[in-house]
Amino acid sequence: MKQYAQLSITLTLALGFFGCSTLTPENAAKIIIADDPSYAMRQIAGNQFRIYATDSKALMRDIKEAKRQYAKVANALSGNVAKQWSKEDVSLPSAESYVKYSNNYKSKATINFHNGAIRIETIDTSNPTKSLEKAITNTLLLPQDPSKVDLYSADDFKFDGKPFLAGLIKDHDGQDILTQWRAERYAKYLVENELKTRKDSKGKLVSYVDLQMVGDYQSKSEHKYEDLVLKYAHKYNVSPALVLGIIQTESNFNPYAVSNAPAYGLMQVVPSTAGADAYELINGKKGMPTKEMLFNPETNIEYGVAYLSILFNRYLPQIKDKQSQEYCVITAYNAGAGSVLRTFANDKNEAFNRINAMSAKKVYDTIQSKLPSSEGRRYLMKVTTHKKNYEHIQ
Repeated sequence: MKQYAQLSITLTLALGFFGCSTLTPENAAKIIIADDPSYAMRQIAGNQFRIYATDSKALMRDIKEAKRQYAKVANALSGNVAKQWSKEDVSLPSAESYVKYSNNYKSKATINFHNGAIRIETIDTSNPTKSLEKAITNTLLLPQDPSKVDLYSADDFKFDGKPFLAGLIKDHDGQDILTQWRAERYAKYLVENELKTRKDSKGKLVSYVDLQMVGDYQSKSEHKYEDLVLKYAHKYNVSPALVLGIIQTESNFNPYAVSNAPAYGLMQVVPSTAGADAYELINGKKGMPTKEMLFNPETNIEYGVAYLSILFNRYLPQIKDKQSQEYCVITAYNAGAGSVLRTFANDKNEAFNRINAMSAKKVYDTIQSKLPSSEGRRYLMKVTTHKKNYEHIQ
């Protein structure tokens, strides 16, 4: 009872600290487990959170979900994974890396979407060849739909349709891997011809193979989603090149992308902020998308593009110059519209007046020199650079 009381006090203080801001399950969990809850609250409050629709039961739902989410992640980190792997080998999925454990957490596959490198490894010493072959096969047959794969467990997934890596990986005969037979055949070849070993810090033997995606994997990945981008860019009147530039920046076209925001999928949509705004625009009522929804590439792209439309038309429509507006929208996608406007003035109307009195170059330079978030400053530079790669797509 004392522990529950402390938990309730902590979360009540958190709710008061945030005002009516969204207290997401993941952030509630961070506050609960923090050594210094007040510091954790201050850190989390620095992020941009959308106000919940009035709901007296929302906090209790978040508490329950926070406990569930934390238990799941903690079990993976300090439980099963940490029991099997040395500390430096424990890794989790991120925006640019797919990480999936299997075989009771003894096998691991990592796909780096930034450089196209793939490593599949196992610490199963009883039958490393068999374990590695299975892990390789599973990775080669990874489904197109990330919602069918539980990244936070060692559960297997069902092979379904055309594999996600089809066209991005070739086997030893230079063929695409489209079937279980070809995947198993290539896995056997890799273990027989490319197997490497190393010792981890615990002295355990790690067996692994390294693969590399095809040289033009980035272009192939972009083409995979180009039709969906065009569909929703035209629907919401947003530049397709801008959308593709954001996807490259956010996830490098990794539909399995996750981050601790928490954000999911190709456009790294946060359910409780951008997701909630987009949900209302798309569905005509308040709500939030689930992470399973956001792992679906088409749904993710629609939600991301819808949110860009909201930034253009609801939060930053008073900016008259189109290039200046785009710079502000790009930055707002990462740092929030409020943070962008406060870079120019504390008063919203004054901020718009100052932006409209500047050239587009001056707006860009002001964001780069005065935006408090270094991540936001880098983000603007990255997206504007990546966007140039897709200007031909209309």
